[in-house]
Amino acid sequence: MSPTHPDTFYAKTKRAAEQIVLNARDPNGQPLGTVLRLGAVYGSRIKGNYEQLTHALARNRFIPIGDGLNRRTLVYDKDVGRAAALAVFHPAAAGRIFNVTDGKFHTLNEIIESICSALGRKPPWLSLPL
Repeated sequence: MSPTHPDTFYAKTKRAAEQIVLNARDPNGQPLGTVLRLGAVYGSRIKGNYEQLTHALARNRFIPIGDGLNRRTLVYDKDVGRAAALAVFHPAAAGRIFNVTDGKFHTLNEIIESICSALGRKPPWLSLPL
């Protein structure tokens, strides 16, 4: 596992919460918890940034900022459920940390192009510089 270096309050509290989970033990001293570090979760029932992005693109009310080459990891909501079930039932999962993604890096441009393709629209042709 690579060491973490949280530098914001949010990141520090997430890491502290992970430590609480990893330090949890049963009466025999065996680890109880598993940490799942999720990529950006998307799916038909997920409310949040990707839903807002989809609505903005559908209404032609989204202008990307920057070159769109910033990368993200993604994970489908049903895959998060599968990962959680594996973490609960797999005997070797307790006490460990898992990154849960689709295994790829996606640029913001690729995400926007995919959403626009699904909407039957062209991606925005204009972007604002950083």
